[in-house]
Amino acid sequence: MKTNRTVLSWLLSVLLPLSLIILSSPAKAQQLDKPDTVQTFVVGSGPNFLAFDGANVWVTHHWDSTVTKLRASDGAPQGTFGAGANPSWITFDGTNVWASNLFGDNLTKLRASDGAVLGTYSVGDAPEGLAWPRRQAR
Repeated sequence: MKTNRTVLSWLLSVLLPLSLIILSSPAKAQQLDKPDTVQTFVVGSGPNFLAFDGANVWVTHHWDSTVTKLRASDGAPQGTFGAGANPSWITFDGTNVWASNLFGDNLTKLRASDGAVLGTYSVGDAPEGLAWPRRQAR
């Protein structure tokens, strides 16, 4: 297992800085009804990953440990919220937003309506790649 951690540490030390340099430009959104129109919204330094809750876009900021909520229709900031140590991947579960804290070894659960932290859950080393199953219509 020590070899796996060494390889993971090496990969993170090489790939993470490269991805942050690439992703350090402002986040961009494309309006679906006008595919030729691209809008740029300023969300702070080092935007990382995105999630959509049906009305808003949520953007993680790995280095300052925050998540920014933007109104999807016009990019207006709806708030920036603390989200644990180094939030990276993010998802929406239909009610709440979840961010994986890569170096905090946990997940942070935020209420989608106001960004309030509802809980922090330990999950082990360097959680990555969050997903939430789509609810089936009944």
